[in-house]
Amino acid sequence: MARYLAREGVLVAVEPSRYYPATTVEGLVARLRAGMQPGVAYGPAELRELLGFSRKFLIPFLEFTDRAGHTFRDAAGRRRGPT
Repeated sequence: MARYLAREGVLVAVEPSRYYPATTVEGLVARLRAGMQPGVAYGPAELRELLGFSRKFLIPFLEFTDRAGHTFRDAAGRRRGPT
């Protein structure tokens, strides 16, 4: 059922077995991008504070935003992406 709803755009697969409502993901991505200055590297603690997630949920979500191009990770930390 979750895969069907993901295909329909109702849910987003953040991980293979973890889905969030698409509207929630859009809001979280908007909050993340608004809170990140272009060119500045952020660590997990700063982004956890920004999003209000526990680390258990934060890291998979950040990996999702990396794959989607909203953020990218380099040696200094995570940066805001072009999309």
